[in-house]
Amino acid sequence: LAVAPPRAFADVEGDEIPLSRLAALLQALSRIPAGWLPKTAGGHTRQYFPIHDAGMVKNSGSAVFDTFATVRKDQPLVLHWPNVDLDTQSLADLRLILCRMTYFGRAESWCRADAHTVTLKELPDVVTEGRGQTHWPCVCIEEAGKPGGREYADYTLERRLAPASDLTSEVVSLFPRTKFIATDSRPKSADDFRVMLALENPGCLLLRCLLRESGSDITDGLERPIGARWVHYAVPRAVYDVPRAPPPPRHRRYEPVDLVVFALNTATVHRPVLPALTDALLVADRFRAAAMALHGGRSQTLSGHQPNGDPACKQQHAFWWPMDNDNDGFIDRVTVFAPDGLSNEESAALRRMTRIRQRGGRPDLLITPVFVGVAAAYEPWNNDPCSTGQLGCDTFVSATPYFSPLHLSHGKNRGGKLRSIVKQIRDGLLRQNIMEEVDSIEELVFDYAPSEARELIAALAAGDVQEPVPPRQFFPINGAPKTYPQLPTPASFTDQRYSGAFLKDPDVAHPFGAAIGLFVNRGNRFIRAMAFCRRRRQHQVHGYGRMLRIRFRELRTAKPFALGAQCHFGLGLFVPAK
Repeated sequence: LAVAPPRAFADVEGDEIPLSRLAALLQALSRIPAGWLPKTAGGHTRQYFPIHDAGMVKNSGSAVFDTFATVRKDQPLVLHWPNVDLDTQSLADLRLILCRMTYFGRAESWCRADAHTVTLKELPDVVTEGRGQTHWPCVCIEEAGKPGGREYADYTLERRLAPASDLTSEVVSLFPRTKFIATDSRPKSADDFRVMLALENPGCLLLRCLLRESGSDITDGLERPIGARWVHYAVPRAVYDVPRAPPPPRHRRYEPVDLVVFALNTATVHRPVLPALTDALLVADRFRAAAMALHGGRSQTLSGHQPNGDPACKQQHAFWWPMDNDNDGFIDRVTVFAPDGLSNEESAALRRMTRIRQRGGRPDLLITPVFVGVAAAYEPWNNDPCSTGQLGCDTFVSATPYFSPLHLSHGKNRGGKLRSIVKQIRDGLLRQNIMEEVDSIEELVFDYAPSEARELIAALAAGDVQEPVPPRQFFPINGAPKTYPQLPTPASFTDQRYSGAFLKDPDVAHPFGAAIGLFVNRGNRFIRAMAFCRRRRQHQVHGYGRMLRIRFRELRTAKPFALGAQCHFGLGLFVPAK
């Protein structure tokens, strides 16, 4: 039902703002103001309308799409009445009302309102505050006309409610049409009500309209509140030109990475067609090329070269180690180890690697990172591979042949004297920051008749035979030489790769008939050291390959290491002896 106003407004003693002064203030502010708006953005909320029933809140199931505008907290909204001049008392009343206004528009729009007396010339200085243009004028086109520029391009039209131009006529016409109920405090008929409204002050009529509830207008079927009219404001497009805020930085916590282990497979129907162990150099080179392509930039860690193209001074850039973990003669793991660590971009490039092309028409390699992290957390490098009951290992053997990075010969001017390969190996250990004290460095060789060689060595130890012994140390047809190679000593290995191997001094010449390599496929196939690929792009490995055993005086972690030429690409790889 409509809430009917009282028969007449009268001031009450004790009111801070009497009704007569309030009506006069409202009449003065009933003129259409101009607005100065800062940049604004839109937003919305989606929720279900609640129902309050018997002290409980229930979900009605009706979805509500609620829109709103947002402005910066330090940017005021300015409403300017250019032709209104309030006296001191009216200005004090207005400020009292504004200081008690806690929200503007919606209940969620908290505000702090105040009134100022400025002229139209002073207004731009007030809203800009010396920081450039922060506000734009929004004028009512029914009062000031359309601004310059094109509609929808330079400005948009927004429809808003404003006080009616002829308030008395509209109130006298519409108020009696509502659901009129005569009471003792109201006129007895609609005609008497019209007569009373026509004699009232326009300020009191405006106050009657403001006291009317919005629900009454909806109940009475009115398309707008009584005493109001629709007007159009021209809002500059610059108000909505809000720069998009930069996305907040994503503080992602990257774990340090210096080790990435890949598992290899191929997309074949039957069994995988993995690369042979002898292609370790080629596989490592392809992995490096793929990682650098995915990285896209110059990475000294991945490439091993400085930005100017020179080789890296330190040897701590990435190692690419193809490995045969099950000893079947085919590469099934590729380990990428960077002692100085990988950056976030470098480790991300390695994570994105999924496929590597093989040579010879074989199917592409499907690669999967099975470990990404730090070497200290990689369990196979921190367990007991030697079955000694203690963590770590003191004996390492060659998984791929070692090639000396320097020519061992000094040339003719030195009388054919050879460099010591043991010294080269020790220098390589220091370059790889392996500071553990070395107990022995021995070369692994295989005799063409192992059982016969063991019997011969046992006879020499017993004094039954004297060196030199044909045909391992010389050929009988040529006679015994003055100097001859020493015979190797038998070794006992549980590692199938070197089952039946012999040990010799790496700086001593090889006896006749000795073979250098390792066994694969449970000792059923022998791979010679010189069968390994030794060319990568423009790089060629020279000299003879050696298979070695290095023993340390103290236990060290089971982490592999690589020495010699092309040690960053799988050659010269040493792993714990089993």
